[in-house]
Amino acid sequence: MSTLKQNSDSRNYIGNSGKIEDKEPYVVVMAGVYAPYQKDRYKFMSLDDWGKTFLKITPDFYRNNNYNKGSMLEHCRAFESEVSERPEFFVDLINRIIKDKQIHPDYVIYGLSGLVKAKYNPALVCKFSEDIVKLKLSDELIRLLFGISTISVKVSP
Repeated sequence: MSTLKQNSDSRNYIGNSGKIEDKEPYVVVMAGVYAPYQKDRYKFMSLDDWGKTFLKITPDFYRNNNYNKGSMLEHCRAFESEVSERPEFFVDLINRIIKDKQIHPDYVIYGLSGLVKAKYNPALVCKFSEDIVKLKLSDELIRLLFGISTISVKVSP
């Protein structure tokens, strides 16, 4: 007969077979993943603040074990949302970050997407798209860019 041994996760297993003899109740935890900053903070950020966050929140951004604090993807989505609501405020920033090699190109793409959602000046969006094509982007970002550019052309009068 096999002896019981206590495993580090506090469940009882029979010998080395790995069979569970005594199960603890299962608990389901559901949580949303939010942008790295509170939504109301985004409304009050200056263009310089946005630029600083783009340098801070990169693909390697560490969330300090806060599992529902978002990563770069959520920050990009928040940026896209803010751009779509206030496109004129962000145009200069988007133009500036296209040329800034320190800023991840995802921010440029999501900024451009925000301009398209706002139906902002299609000619300018196309110009920005041309500038972005000159950058070395991943295949995924290029597909996203061309999807945005196609939408922009359809929006133009």
